[in-house]
Amino acid sequence: MWLLKLISILFWFKLSECVGRWDVFSTKTIYEWAHDVQTPIFANEHNHVGVGSTLCKAIHVNMVVRHGARNPTLKNMKYIKALHEKIMKTKDPTAFPELDNWRYRYVIEREGELVSKGITEQNDLGARTGARFHHLFDKNGKYVKFVSSRKSRAKDSARHFHGGLSDYLTNKIPSFDNEVNNATMRFYDGCYNYEHQVEDNVTQFEQFHKFSKTPQFINIAKSLKSKLKVPFSFTEDDVYQIYELCSYESYLFNDMTWCKLLTDDERIVLEYGQDLEKYYESSYGHQINSQMACPLVKDMFDTMDKAMNSSWDYENLGDMNNTDYLAAKFQFGHSETIVPLMTALGLYKDNTPLLATNFNTMSGRKFRTSNIAPYSSNLAFVIYACDNVNSLETNTVEKGSKNFVVKLFVNEKEVTIPACDGWLCYYDKVKTKYQDYINKCNIKEICGSKPDDEDSPGNKANLIMVCSMTGQLVMLLIVLLLI
Repeated sequence: MWLLKLISILFWFKLSECVGRWDVFSTKTIYEWAHDVQTPIFANEHNHVGVGSTLCKAIHVNMVVRHGARNPTLKNMKYIKALHEKIMKTKDPTAFPELDNWRYRYVIEREGELVSKGITEQNDLGARTGARFHHLFDKNGKYVKFVSSRKSRAKDSARHFHGGLSDYLTNKIPSFDNEVNNATMRFYDGCYNYEHQVEDNVTQFEQFHKFSKTPQFINIAKSLKSKLKVPFSFTEDDVYQIYELCSYESYLFNDMTWCKLLTDDERIVLEYGQDLEKYYESSYGHQINSQMACPLVKDMFDTMDKAMNSSWDYENLGDMNNTDYLAAKFQFGHSETIVPLMTALGLYKDNTPLLATNFNTMSGRKFRTSNIAPYSSNLAFVIYACDNVNSLETNTVEKGSKNFVVKLFVNEKEVTIPACDGWLCYYDKVKTKYQDYINKCNIKEICGSKPDDEDSPGNKANLIMVCSMTGQLVMLLIVLLLI
Protein backbone atom coordinates (compact mmCIF):
# COMPACT_ATOMS: atom_id res chain seq x y z
CA MET A 1 0.00 0.00 0.00
CA TRP A 2 2.77 2.44 0.92
CA LEU A 3 4.47 1.75 -2.40
CA LEU A 4 1.26 2.57 -4.26
CA LYS A 5 0.97 5.85 -2.34
CA LEU A 6 4.59 6.73 -3.16
CA ILE A 7 4.02 6.04 -6.85
CA SER A 8 0.88 8.21 -6.76
CA ILE A 9 2.77 11.10 -5.13
CA LEU A 10 5.62 10.86 -7.66
CA PHE A 11 3.10 10.76 -10.52
CA TRP A 12 1.37 13.87 -9.17
CA PHE A 13 4.66 15.75 -8.98
CA LYS A 14 5.54 14.69 -12.51
CA LEU A 15 2.12 15.83 -13.77
CA SER A 16 2.52 19.17 -11.99
CA GLU A 17 5.92 19.59 -13.58
CA CYS A 18 4.43 18.99 -17.04
CA VAL A 19 1.37 21.23 -16.91
CA GLY A 20 2.06 23.69 -14.09
CA ARG A 21 4.59 25.83 -15.91
CA TRP A 22 3.46 26.70 -19.40
CA ASP A 23 5.83 29.56 -20.08
CA VAL A 24 5.49 30.00 -23.84
CA PHE A 25 2.56 32.34 -24.44
CA SER A 26 4.47 35.53 -25.20
CA THR A 27 2.76 38.51 -23.52
CA LYS A 28 -0.23 36.32 -22.59
CA THR A 29 1.92 34.34 -20.14
CA ILE A 30 0.88 34.53 -16.51
CA TYR A 31 3.69 35.53 -14.16
CA GLU A 32 3.93 32.28 -12.21
CA TRP A 33 4.49 30.28 -15.41
CA ALA A 34 7.70 32.20 -16.04
CA HIS A 35 8.98 33.36 -12.65
CA ASP A 36 9.33 32.34 -9.02
CA VAL A 37 6.43 33.60 -6.91
CA GLN A 38 7.60 32.32 -3.54
CA THR A 39 7.75 34.86 -0.72
CA PRO A 40 11.41 35.55 0.18
CA ILE A 41 12.59 33.41 3.09
CA PHE A 42 14.63 36.26 4.52
CA ALA A 43 13.25 39.77 4.97
CA ASN A 44 15.39 42.64 3.63
CA GLU A 45 16.79 40.39 0.91
CA HIS A 46 17.67 43.41 -1.25
CA ASN A 47 17.64 46.16 1.37
CA HIS A 48 21.44 46.26 1.73
CA VAL A 49 24.33 45.79 -0.63
CA GLY A 50 28.01 45.41 0.15
CA VAL A 51 30.59 47.46 -1.71
CA GLY A 52 33.84 46.07 -0.41
CA SER A 53 33.74 46.59 3.36
CA THR A 54 30.96 49.18 3.13
CA LEU A 55 27.32 48.25 3.73
CA CYS A 56 25.06 50.46 1.61
CA LYS A 57 21.35 50.89 2.42
CA ALA A 58 18.44 51.03 0.00
CA ILE A 59 16.91 54.52 0.03
CA HIS A 60 14.64 54.42 -3.03
CA VAL A 61 12.80 51.88 -5.20
CA ASN A 62 11.62 53.03 -8.65
CA MET A 63 9.44 50.32 -10.17
CA VAL A 64 7.41 50.05 -13.38
CA VAL A 65 4.90 47.18 -13.45
CA ARG A 66 2.77 45.75 -16.21
CA HIS A 67 -0.85 45.06 -15.21
CA GLY A 68 -1.81 41.59 -14.04
CA ALA A 69 -3.53 38.81 -15.99
CA ARG A 70 -6.67 40.07 -17.70
CA ASN A 71 -9.69 39.09 -19.74
CA PRO A 72 -9.37 39.17 -23.54
CA THR A 73 -10.14 42.51 -25.17
CA LEU A 74 -13.47 43.10 -26.93
CA LYS A 75 -11.86 42.45 -30.31
CA ASN A 76 -10.48 39.11 -29.09
CA MET A 77 -13.78 38.10 -27.47
CA LYS A 78 -15.64 38.66 -30.75
CA TYR A 79 -12.99 36.78 -32.72
CA ILE A 80 -13.08 33.83 -30.30
CA LYS A 81 -16.86 33.57 -30.63
CA ALA A 82 -16.79 33.81 -34.43
CA LEU A 83 -13.95 31.31 -34.80
CA HIS A 84 -15.67 28.78 -32.55
CA GLU A 85 -18.92 29.11 -34.48
CA LYS A 86 -17.11 28.74 -37.82
CA ILE A 87 -15.39 25.56 -36.64
CA MET A 88 -18.51 23.99 -35.13
CA LYS A 89 -20.60 24.64 -38.25
CA THR A 90 -18.16 22.87 -40.54
CA LYS A 91 -16.07 20.36 -38.60
CA ASP A 92 -16.58 16.61 -38.99
CA PRO A 93 -18.87 15.45 -36.12
CA THR A 94 -16.38 12.69 -35.26
CA ALA A 95 -13.38 15.00 -35.12
CA PHE A 96 -12.03 16.34 -31.84
CA PRO A 97 -15.17 15.62 -29.75
CA GLU A 98 -13.69 17.58 -26.81
CA LEU A 99 -14.76 20.79 -28.55
CA ASP A 100 -18.42 19.69 -28.67
CA ASN A 101 -18.78 20.30 -24.93
CA TRP A 102 -16.85 23.57 -24.84
CA ARG A 103 -18.91 26.68 -24.08
CA TYR A 104 -18.16 30.34 -24.67
CA ARG A 105 -17.87 31.97 -21.23
CA TYR A 106 -16.53 35.45 -21.91
CA VAL A 107 -18.51 38.47 -20.70
CA ILE A 108 -18.22 41.45 -23.02
CA GLU A 109 -18.86 43.92 -20.19
CA ARG A 110 -15.64 42.68 -18.53
CA GLU A 111 -13.43 42.85 -21.61
CA GLY A 112 -9.81 43.68 -20.81
CA GLU A 113 -10.43 43.76 -17.06
CA LEU A 114 -8.12 42.34 -14.41
CA VAL A 115 -9.10 38.79 -13.41
CA SER A 116 -8.63 36.86 -10.18
CA LYS A 117 -5.27 35.48 -11.30
CA GLY A 118 -4.11 39.03 -12.04
CA ILE A 119 -5.29 40.23 -8.63
CA THR A 120 -3.25 37.49 -6.96
CA GLU A 121 -0.21 38.32 -9.08
CA GLN A 122 -0.24 41.96 -8.06
CA ASN A 123 -1.10 41.36 -4.42
CA ASP A 124 1.72 38.85 -4.03
CA LEU A 125 4.18 41.05 -5.93
CA GLY A 126 3.41 43.89 -3.52
CA ALA A 127 3.97 41.62 -0.52
CA ARG A 128 7.27 40.29 -1.90
CA THR A 129 8.46 43.85 -2.58
CA GLY A 130 7.60 44.79 1.00
CA ALA A 131 9.55 41.80 2.28
CA ARG A 132 12.66 42.49 0.22
CA PHE A 133 12.82 46.13 1.32
CA HIS A 134 11.24 45.77 4.74
CA HIS A 135 13.67 48.09 6.51
CA LEU A 136 13.23 50.89 3.96
CA PHE A 137 9.44 50.81 4.16
CA ASP A 138 9.42 50.27 7.91
CA LYS A 139 11.25 53.58 8.27
CA ASN A 140 9.87 55.57 5.33
CA GLY A 141 6.77 53.73 4.14
CA LYS A 142 4.67 56.88 4.20
CA TYR A 143 6.78 58.32 1.37
CA VAL A 144 5.41 56.15 -1.44
CA LYS A 145 3.57 57.11 -4.61
CA PHE A 146 1.36 55.15 -6.99
CA VAL A 147 0.80 56.05 -10.65
CA SER A 148 -1.08 54.21 -13.40
CA SER A 149 -2.48 54.60 -16.88
CA ARG A 150 -6.17 55.40 -17.34
CA LYS A 151 -7.09 51.76 -18.07
CA SER A 152 -9.02 49.97 -15.32
CA ARG A 153 -6.66 46.96 -15.41
CA ALA A 154 -3.71 49.24 -14.64
CA LYS A 155 -5.52 51.15 -11.90
CA ASP A 156 -6.77 47.91 -10.34
CA SER A 157 -3.26 46.43 -10.51
CA ALA A 158 -1.91 49.44 -8.58
CA ARG A 159 -4.63 49.02 -5.96
CA HIS A 160 -3.99 45.31 -5.42
CA PHE A 161 -0.20 45.76 -5.36
CA HIS A 162 -0.77 48.41 -2.68
CA GLY A 163 -2.96 45.93 -0.81
CA GLY A 164 -0.20 43.32 -0.72
CA LEU A 165 2.41 45.88 0.31
CA SER A 166 0.16 47.31 3.05
CA ASP A 167 -0.78 43.89 4.41
CA TYR A 168 2.86 42.95 4.73
CA LEU A 169 3.84 46.28 6.34
CA THR A 170 1.00 46.89 8.78
CA ASN A 171 0.39 50.59 9.52
CA LYS A 172 3.47 51.66 7.54
CA ILE A 173 1.93 52.43 4.13
CA PRO A 174 -0.65 55.22 3.72
CA SER A 175 -4.10 54.53 2.29
CA PHE A 176 -4.24 53.95 -1.44
CA ASP A 177 -4.03 57.06 -3.59
CA ASN A 178 -3.36 56.72 -7.31
CA GLU A 179 -2.37 59.30 -9.91
CA VAL A 180 -3.39 58.68 -13.53
CA ASN A 181 -0.62 59.66 -15.94
CA ASN A 182 -0.92 58.53 -19.55
CA ALA A 183 2.07 60.65 -20.57
CA THR A 184 4.40 58.19 -18.85
CA MET A 185 2.31 55.00 -18.88
CA ARG A 186 0.78 55.20 -22.37
CA PHE A 187 3.27 57.44 -24.19
CA TYR A 188 2.42 55.61 -27.43
CA ASP A 189 -1.21 56.82 -27.41
CA GLY A 190 -1.70 59.45 -30.08
CA CYS A 191 1.98 59.38 -31.10
CA TYR A 192 1.47 60.06 -34.80
CA ASN A 193 4.95 59.06 -36.03
CA TYR A 194 4.69 55.77 -34.14
CA GLU A 195 1.22 55.05 -35.49
CA HIS A 196 2.20 56.05 -39.03
CA GLN A 197 5.68 54.49 -39.16
CA VAL A 198 5.06 51.37 -37.08
CA GLU A 199 1.60 50.50 -35.78
CA ASP A 200 -0.33 51.08 -39.02
CA ASN A 201 2.57 50.30 -41.37
CA VAL A 202 2.22 46.82 -42.87
CA THR A 203 5.83 46.82 -44.11
CA GLN A 204 7.06 47.11 -40.51
CA PHE A 205 5.53 43.70 -39.79
CA GLU A 206 6.93 42.08 -42.92
CA GLN A 207 9.00 39.57 -40.91
CA PHE A 208 6.02 38.65 -38.76
CA HIS A 209 3.81 37.95 -41.80
CA LYS A 210 6.64 36.17 -43.63
CA PHE A 211 6.89 33.76 -40.71
CA SER A 212 3.37 32.50 -41.44
CA LYS A 213 4.67 31.39 -44.85
CA THR A 214 7.41 29.21 -43.35
CA PRO A 215 7.09 25.39 -43.23
CA GLN A 216 6.95 25.45 -39.41
CA PHE A 217 3.87 27.68 -39.37
CA ILE A 218 2.16 26.09 -42.38
CA ASN A 219 2.47 22.66 -40.75
CA ILE A 220 0.63 23.95 -37.66
CA ALA A 221 -2.22 25.32 -39.79
CA LYS A 222 -2.43 22.00 -41.65
CA SER A 223 -2.39 20.06 -38.39
CA LEU A 224 -5.32 22.08 -37.05
CA LYS A 225 -7.30 21.47 -40.22
CA SER A 226 -6.57 17.75 -40.01
CA LYS A 227 -7.46 17.43 -36.31
CA LEU A 228 -10.76 19.29 -36.73
CA LYS A 229 -11.54 18.03 -40.25
CA VAL A 230 -12.88 21.34 -41.50
CA PRO A 231 -13.23 22.34 -45.18
CA PHE A 232 -11.44 25.68 -44.75
CA SER A 233 -7.79 26.52 -44.14
CA PHE A 234 -6.80 28.30 -40.95
CA THR A 235 -5.53 31.82 -41.46
CA GLU A 236 -2.59 33.42 -39.66
CA ASP A 237 -5.02 35.20 -37.31
CA ASP A 238 -6.95 31.96 -36.66
CA VAL A 239 -3.82 30.08 -35.61
CA TYR A 240 -2.61 32.80 -33.25
CA GLN A 241 -6.10 33.14 -31.77
CA ILE A 242 -6.15 29.44 -30.90
CA TYR A 243 -2.69 29.83 -29.35
CA GLU A 244 -3.85 32.76 -27.19
CA LEU A 245 -7.14 31.03 -26.41
CA CYS A 246 -5.17 28.14 -24.95
CA SER A 247 -3.59 30.58 -22.50
CA TYR A 248 -6.85 32.41 -21.66
CA GLU A 249 -8.75 29.19 -21.05
CA SER A 250 -5.92 27.78 -18.91
CA TYR A 251 -5.64 30.63 -16.45
CA LEU A 252 -9.27 31.76 -16.47
CA PHE A 253 -11.13 28.46 -16.36
CA ASN A 254 -8.47 25.77 -15.91
CA ASP A 255 -9.76 24.34 -19.20
CA MET A 256 -7.24 22.66 -21.52
CA THR A 257 -9.64 21.93 -24.41
CA TRP A 258 -8.09 24.35 -26.92
CA CYS A 259 -4.58 23.57 -25.68
CA LYS A 260 -4.99 19.97 -26.84
CA LEU A 261 -5.04 21.24 -30.42
CA LEU A 262 -1.40 22.35 -30.11
CA THR A 263 1.71 20.40 -29.19
CA ASP A 264 4.44 21.87 -26.99
CA ASP A 265 6.71 22.23 -30.02
CA GLU A 266 3.97 24.05 -31.93
CA ARG A 267 3.49 26.50 -29.08
CA ILE A 268 7.21 27.26 -29.16
CA VAL A 269 6.94 28.04 -32.88
CA LEU A 270 3.98 30.36 -32.30
CA GLU A 271 5.77 32.02 -29.39
CA TYR A 272 8.54 32.98 -31.81
CA GLY A 273 5.95 34.40 -34.20
CA GLN A 274 4.51 36.55 -31.42
CA ASP A 275 8.03 37.65 -30.44
CA LEU A 276 8.61 38.74 -34.04
CA GLU A 277 5.50 40.90 -33.89
CA LYS A 278 6.47 42.47 -30.54
CA TYR A 279 10.07 43.00 -31.66
CA TYR A 280 8.97 45.24 -34.54
CA GLU A 281 5.94 46.74 -32.80
CA SER A 282 7.57 47.74 -29.49
CA SER A 283 11.28 46.98 -29.43
CA TYR A 284 14.48 47.02 -31.47
CA GLY A 285 12.68 46.64 -34.80
CA HIS A 286 12.18 50.41 -35.09
CA GLN A 287 14.04 53.32 -33.52
CA ILE A 288 10.95 55.26 -32.47
CA ASN A 289 9.83 52.39 -30.20
CA SER A 290 12.52 53.30 -27.67
CA GLN A 291 12.63 57.02 -28.43
CA MET A 292 9.00 57.56 -27.47
CA ALA A 293 9.67 55.97 -24.05
CA CYS A 294 11.77 59.00 -23.06
CA PRO A 295 9.03 60.61 -20.88
CA LEU A 296 9.08 57.51 -18.68
CA VAL A 297 12.89 57.25 -18.59
CA LYS A 298 13.14 60.95 -17.74
CA ASP A 299 10.49 60.63 -15.02
CA MET A 300 12.33 57.72 -13.42
CA PHE A 301 15.65 59.55 -13.26
CA ASP A 302 14.09 62.84 -12.14
CA THR A 303 12.41 60.95 -9.28
CA MET A 304 15.65 59.18 -8.35
CA ASP A 305 17.51 62.51 -8.34
CA LYS A 306 15.02 63.93 -5.86
CA ALA A 307 15.36 60.89 -3.61
CA MET A 308 19.01 61.68 -2.95
CA ASN A 309 18.65 63.71 0.21
CA SER A 310 21.66 65.88 0.98
CA SER A 311 21.37 65.21 4.73
CA TRP A 312 22.12 61.49 4.20
CA ASP A 313 20.00 60.78 7.27
CA TYR A 314 17.41 58.45 5.79
CA GLU A 315 16.76 56.80 9.13
CA ASN A 316 15.29 59.94 10.70
CA LEU A 317 13.28 61.77 8.06
CA GLY A 318 10.41 62.21 10.51
CA ASP A 319 7.70 64.61 9.39
CA MET A 320 9.99 66.76 7.29
CA ASN A 321 8.42 68.92 4.64
CA ASN A 322 10.57 67.38 1.94
CA THR A 323 7.83 66.53 -0.52
CA ASP A 324 10.40 65.62 -3.18
CA TYR A 325 11.72 62.53 -1.41
CA LEU A 326 10.01 59.24 -2.16
CA ALA A 327 11.01 55.92 -0.67
CA ALA A 328 9.32 54.33 -3.67
CA LYS A 329 7.42 55.17 -6.81
CA PHE A 330 5.31 52.40 -8.30
CA GLN A 331 3.95 52.92 -11.83
CA PHE A 332 1.52 50.57 -13.58
CA GLY A 333 1.16 50.28 -17.33
CA HIS A 334 1.10 47.77 -20.15
CA SER A 335 3.33 45.51 -22.25
CA GLU A 336 3.55 48.48 -24.65
CA THR A 337 4.95 50.44 -21.70
CA ILE A 338 7.50 48.03 -20.31
CA VAL A 339 8.93 46.58 -23.56
CA PRO A 340 9.90 50.00 -25.04
CA LEU A 341 11.34 50.91 -21.62
CA MET A 342 13.51 47.79 -21.60
CA THR A 343 14.57 48.63 -25.16
CA ALA A 344 15.47 52.22 -24.24
CA LEU A 345 17.65 50.87 -21.42
CA GLY A 346 19.41 48.50 -23.83
CA LEU A 347 18.15 45.27 -22.25
CA TYR A 348 17.59 41.92 -23.98
CA LYS A 349 19.17 42.92 -27.26
CA ASP A 350 20.35 40.00 -29.35
CA ASN A 351 23.38 40.23 -31.62
CA THR A 352 21.16 39.17 -34.51
CA PRO A 353 17.77 40.78 -35.20
CA LEU A 354 14.73 38.53 -35.08
CA LEU A 355 13.79 37.43 -38.61
CA ALA A 356 11.26 35.07 -40.15
CA THR A 357 14.12 32.90 -41.39
CA ASN A 358 16.16 32.40 -38.21
CA PHE A 359 13.77 30.59 -35.88
CA ASN A 360 16.07 27.57 -35.66
CA THR A 361 19.07 29.61 -34.55
CA MET A 362 17.26 31.83 -32.04
CA SER A 363 16.10 29.31 -29.44
CA GLY A 364 18.46 30.89 -26.91
CA ARG A 365 17.46 34.47 -27.74
CA LYS A 366 17.41 37.19 -25.10
CA PHE A 367 14.27 38.80 -26.52
CA ARG A 368 11.75 36.23 -25.36
CA THR A 369 8.59 38.02 -24.27
CA SER A 370 7.21 35.00 -22.40
CA ASN A 371 10.09 35.55 -19.99
CA ILE A 372 10.67 39.31 -20.03
CA ALA A 373 7.13 40.66 -20.50
CA PRO A 374 4.48 38.31 -19.06
CA TYR A 375 1.54 39.68 -17.12
CA SER A 376 2.76 41.57 -14.01
CA SER A 377 6.29 41.87 -15.43
CA ASN A 378 8.28 44.51 -13.60
CA LEU A 379 11.45 46.57 -13.79
CA ALA A 380 13.00 48.45 -10.88
CA PHE A 381 15.98 50.69 -10.24
CA VAL A 382 17.03 50.61 -6.58
CA ILE A 383 19.25 53.36 -5.16
CA TYR A 384 21.62 52.61 -2.28
CA ALA A 385 23.38 55.22 -0.14
CA CYS A 386 26.97 54.43 0.88
CA ASP A 387 29.30 56.05 3.43
CA ASN A 388 33.07 55.58 3.07
CA VAL A 389 32.36 53.63 -0.08
CA ASN A 390 34.94 51.40 -1.70
CA SER A 391 35.75 52.36 -5.27
CA LEU A 392 33.91 50.01 -7.59
CA GLU A 393 36.85 50.22 -9.97
CA THR A 394 39.81 49.77 -7.57
CA ASN A 395 38.03 48.31 -4.51
CA THR A 396 39.88 50.76 -2.27
CA VAL A 397 38.17 52.72 0.47
CA GLU A 398 37.78 56.42 -0.15
CA LYS A 399 37.70 57.78 3.41
CA GLY A 400 34.88 60.20 4.12
CA SER A 401 33.35 59.63 0.68
CA LYS A 402 29.61 59.43 0.19
CA ASN A 403 28.08 58.02 -2.93
CA PHE A 404 25.02 56.44 -4.42
CA VAL A 405 25.08 53.14 -6.22
CA VAL A 406 22.27 51.51 -8.17
CA LYS A 407 21.00 48.04 -8.97
CA LEU A 408 18.57 47.06 -11.70
CA PHE A 409 15.98 44.32 -11.21
CA VAL A 410 13.79 42.79 -13.90
CA ASN A 411 11.03 40.48 -12.75
CA GLU A 412 12.54 40.56 -9.25
CA LYS A 413 15.96 39.31 -10.40
CA GLU A 414 19.19 41.33 -10.57
CA VAL A 415 20.30 41.98 -14.14
CA THR A 416 23.46 43.41 -15.65
CA ILE A 417 23.23 47.18 -16.09
CA PRO A 418 24.31 48.16 -19.64
CA ALA A 419 25.79 51.42 -18.29
CA CYS A 420 28.65 49.65 -16.54
CA ASP A 421 28.21 46.05 -17.69
CA GLY A 422 27.88 45.00 -14.07
CA TRP A 423 25.41 44.20 -11.30
CA LEU A 424 26.20 47.39 -9.41
CA CYS A 425 26.97 50.85 -10.80
CA TYR A 426 27.55 54.33 -9.52
CA TYR A 427 24.31 56.22 -10.03
CA ASP A 428 26.00 59.07 -11.92
CA LYS A 429 27.45 56.64 -14.45
CA VAL A 430 24.05 55.10 -15.11
CA LYS A 431 22.43 58.50 -15.50
CA THR A 432 25.12 59.58 -17.98
CA LYS A 433 24.41 56.49 -20.09
CA TYR A 434 20.79 57.58 -20.60
CA GLN A 435 21.31 61.35 -20.71
CA ASP A 436 19.80 61.70 -24.19
CA TYR A 437 16.52 60.21 -22.95
CA ILE A 438 16.64 62.53 -19.94
CA ASN A 439 17.90 65.82 -21.38
CA LYS A 440 16.70 65.63 -24.98
CA CYS A 441 13.20 64.29 -24.47
CA ASN A 442 11.08 66.34 -26.86
CA ILE A 443 8.08 64.07 -27.25
CA LYS A 444 6.30 66.49 -29.58
CA GLU A 445 9.25 66.37 -31.95
CA ILE A 446 9.57 62.58 -31.65
CA CYS A 447 5.88 61.92 -32.27
CA GLY A 448 5.16 64.79 -34.64
CA SER A 449 1.60 65.63 -35.61
CA LYS A 450 -0.81 64.41 -38.23
CA PRO A 451 -0.41 66.58 -41.37
CA ASP A 452 -4.12 66.69 -42.12
CA ASP A 453 -6.05 66.26 -38.90
CA GLU A 454 -9.51 65.15 -39.97
CA ASP A 455 -11.00 66.42 -36.73
CA SER A 456 -9.51 69.90 -36.90
CA PRO A 457 -11.98 72.84 -37.15
CA GLY A 458 -10.36 73.95 -40.40
CA ASN A 459 -10.81 70.59 -42.07
CA LYS A 460 -14.40 70.35 -40.86
CA ALA A 461 -15.11 73.76 -42.37
CA ASN A 462 -13.47 72.68 -45.65
CA LEU A 463 -15.54 69.50 -45.68
CA ILE A 464 -18.76 71.48 -45.19
CA MET A 465 -17.77 73.86 -47.97
CA VAL A 466 -16.98 70.99 -50.39
CA CYS A 467 -20.29 69.27 -49.56
CA SER A 468 -22.14 72.55 -50.09
CA MET A 469 -20.51 73.16 -53.48
CA THR A 470 -21.19 69.54 -54.51
CA GLY A 471 -24.85 69.97 -53.60
CA GLN A 472 -25.11 73.16 -55.64
CA LEU A 473 -23.56 71.47 -58.71
CA VAL A 474 -26.00 68.55 -58.43
CA MET A 475 -28.95 70.96 -58.28
CA LEU A 476 -27.64 72.85 -61.32
CA LEU A 477 -27.27 69.60 -63.25
CA ILE A 478 -30.87 68.60 -62.44
CA VAL A 479 -32.18 71.98 -63.62
CA LEU A 480 -30.23 71.69 -66.90
CA LEU A 481 -31.65 68.22 -67.52
CA LEU A 482 -35.21 69.43 -66.96
CA ILE A 483 -34.93 72.30 -69.46
